[in-house]
Amino acid sequence: MLKDAGAAIDDYENLERLTDYAVQFRYELDLPPLALDRAEWNEKVKELLDTVAFHLAG
Repeated sequence: MLKDAGAAIDDYENLERLTDYAVQFRYELDLPPLALDRAEWNEKVKELLDTVAFHLAG
């Protein structure tokens, strides 16, 4: 939907790596931890949310 709205999405495609964390949290699975820089990934998610908010505001 962001792409259709004209947003550049290349910077957000790698956020799919966070799906493992969501599954682990929801189902309490014993998945191996991903070696991620938490601050960096939090910033990427914030940027995505800001982009979504911008496009929703129209």
